[in-house]
Amino acid sequence: VMVKMLEACGQAGELVFTVRRAVKLKEEFKQVLERLPRKKALFLIHPSVELDSGDLEFLERLGARVARSQAVLLDMLVTDRGEALIGLPLDEDEPVVVWVRHEGFAGSLHRTILEEAGLG
Repeated sequence: VMVKMLEACGQAGELVFTVRRAVKLKEEFKQVLERLPRKKALFLIHPSVELDSGDLEFLERLGARVARSQAVLLDMLVTDRGEALIGLPLDEDEPVVVWVRHEGFAGSLHRTILEEAGLG
């Protein structure tokens, strides 16, 4: 999961994350994102997710836009390069992620998320 995330984020110019629940690999994700050159980033977060001071400082360091929405159903990363990583809530102990590389699918997700955040 981490290798694919690093690859997808490294090639993209814009990153869109949806966060439904606190992910098991949250700290590892932060480390990956902090090592990348600055990217345009949006985090659309479900209202049930509580951000601690470390999360808020991280998002500020990234220069990320943050919005909240009840419409967030899954944890996802969607890039402007036609890739999506979709977290499936199948197993609490082992993250299960589906990687989709399809410009039409990822582009549609990207536009929908931006619209939901009031940015599209």
